[in-house]
Amino acid sequence: VTLVQALATCAILKVAQHLKVITMQPFSWETFGEWINTGIVWAVPLALNLRALTRLNPETLIVFRTATLIGVTAGDYAYYGKRFETREMVSIATILTGCL
Repeated sequence: VTLVQALATCAILKVAQHLKVITMQPFSWETFGEWINTGIVWAVPLALNLRALTRLNPETLIVFRTATLIGVTAGDYAYYGKRFETREMVSIATILTGCL
């Protein structure tokens, strides 16, 4: 399914480019190399989530996926010293409440 989505997206982009609806830079291996790690980091959790769906009910998986946002938040605070605004803290509290 994911492969079909990716191929359909590429086809739509190429058609839109041909019709001059959008403009795109030509493919370059240099740009590919800059983005490959990002693609892998995006694809691995997606594949693992799809695999987890065969063993878990969707509600459990959603709670775990949502809880990972809390880990990202903690990492932002610990590694980057991010200070959160009130609205961000309310959002984090809402996510935590929803996980419970």
